[in-house]
Amino acid sequence: MRWALAGSVALLTGLLVGILAGTLDRATAQGAADAPQAAVIVELPEEPGILSVGLPFEVLVEITGSAEAGPRFPRWRQRWGDAEIVSVAAVEEQEIPGEEADGESTRQLATLYRQRLTLRVFRPGPAVLPPVAIFAGERPGDEPTLTPAATVEIAALLPPDAAGPLPPVPPKPLPGVSGLWLAGLLLVIVTTASLAYLYRQHFAAAGPGTPGEELLQALVNLRRRAPDPVAFHHDLSHALRRFLGRTLRFDGERASTRQVERVLSIAGIPTRRREPAANLLRQCDAVRFGGHPSTRQVMVGRLAAARKLANAWALPASLEEDRGAP
Repeated sequence: MRWALAGSVALLTGLLVGILAGTLDRATAQGAADAPQAAVIVELPEEPGILSVGLPFEVLVEITGSAEAGPRFPRWRQRWGDAEIVSVAAVEEQEIPGEEADGESTRQLATLYRQRLTLRVFRPGPAVLPPVAIFAGERPGDEPTLTPAATVEIAALLPPDAAGPLPPVPPKPLPGVSGLWLAGLLLVIVTTASLAYLYRQHFAAAGPGTPGEELLQALVNLRRRAPDPVAFHHDLSHALRRFLGRTLRFDGERASTRQVERVLSIAGIPTRRREPAANLLRQCDAVRFGGHPSTRQVMVGRLAAARKLANAWALPASLEEDRGAP
């Protein structure tokens, strides 16, 4: 009786162990089937049908995952292994339907996610695309799925029967220069230099006119242009400084207003000539640097003052005193 009971217990224990083992095997197989599967598919171009140096080609990165949480693809940079990334398309989704346990209805069991990349390689030989990590869920602690490593064979652009690099091309001799061409070239150079010299001599002899004539012409140009107040006072100040510099033989265009006043004082210019010039320069500086407003009527008045100054400086001091006397 005791032996029969022991045999029954052993039989029941064996049955239970077998059932548990089968359940665990089915669960493991189901888990392996539900685990995300990643793949890398290289698409060859239709023409010429091979991958050569610098020729763009497309690669599909695919992974299956649940419909509830989509995978997180890598943040692609400029390169993937030996290849340069030209462009990255958006992630596409495709439903994978399946059957229920009773086989009567279908439902979505998983989703296929794919992303298309355009790559190119600039050296012949095998180009390796190393594994990259794709996370199946949105949780930070999810285990990533690695894509399989892929190797792409890049063909060289040289013909297949070329044993090595082509020999260098021997240099070609330059065409000879005849004496007639050399004489013609020298004649053109001498003629151009002579014309340039005569041009400079003509304008150097003519000159820009007297300082007063140049100032009056600048004032006429200012009245014709009628620019904005800042540009008007900038050009007027430049014309006055050039006039004073040419008259007193100093660099008036680069001198400040205070330096111009000092030169006028040292040169012994009378007050009736020195003060109008200094006042005009100060008024121009107030608009240029101080932001003082100026109207068209004010600008016309300053043009008239500058014209009067040019005419007064053109006269000898004694004649100016006689014209100013009652």
